[in-house]
Amino acid sequence: MLFMIVWWVLIIGFFLLLIIKRLSQTKKVRYILSRILDFLVIIQFVIVITAVATKDPIFQEIGLPPGYEWMAGLFGGGFLLWISYLNPLKKRITETEINVEGISKRVVEIKDDISWIKNNCKISFNK
Repeated sequence: MLFMIVWWVLIIGFFLLLIIKRLSQTKKVRYILSRILDFLVIIQFVIVITAVATKDPIFQEIGLPPGYEWMAGLFGGGFLLWISYLNPLKKRITETEINVEGISKRVVEIKDDISWIKNNCKISFNK
């Protein structure tokens, strides 16, 4: 029962920190909270897997089967992983692809300009 209590406390703390991160105005605070949230996601996954392995449910006393609680824990952990790491990673990758595409277009334009200069100005670059 101890592991699932710790897990639920981490989930509540995670959502509170996520709300604070979304409301913060400075990039430094958002960066620090992002690192803390990444750490919490990793820790909560370890704890929920340990709880499943040790058969440690909380809500069994009120009639909820342990499998449902563990399934909720794994889905909750997956959701937290998506919110804190995978979705921001997807956004960063998309932005990087757009930037690389813009750079490659500029390189092609520079090559075209250099070839135009070579052909039209009759400048020899070889000595």
